[in-house]
Amino acid sequence: MAKPNIAAIFDLINKAQASQSEQELAFLLVNLSKQLIAYDQAFLYQEGKGFVAISGLSEVDHNSPMLIWFKAFIQELYQEGIRDIIPRKARGLRYIKDLDQWFANELTLIPLNHQDPQNFISLIIVNEVALSPEEIKVMEFWAKSWFQSRSEEHTSE
Repeated sequence: MAKPNIAAIFDLINKAQASQSEQELAFLLVNLSKQLIAYDQAFLYQEGKGFVAISGLSEVDHNSPMLIWFKAFIQELYQEGIRDIIPRKARGLRYIKDLDQWFANELTLIPLNHQDPQNFISLIIVNEVALSPEEIKVMEFWAKSWFQSRSEEHTSE
């Protein structure tokens, strides 16, 4: 893994603080995080709202079979306290059996706000290889800054 670009992190934080809406913030997180790490796709999930943003898509179809399954899977991971790299062979998870049907690549879950079970927020990164511990730390730092920007600037939306 290449060293994280500190300038890119601060640029993203500045963009997050200057954002004008929740949608703009969500776009930043799922699309521009590629300035920090390489990944194939990113999903932003918020309990109560579902998938708020998906990289590369302008609109989210909440009724798609994959997203219906993925929502249930994310909720199950939250309830079981599973974070970081999602184990493909996790025992006892109801939805794990269908993981290969929807994703051939590795999934990493980055918690953004997991204190409130009615409103938890997760960033899910899909990549050909699992994120390294260093990449996870970079994304956690960026995600924490992103969440603070969201909390400070957009609580009235």
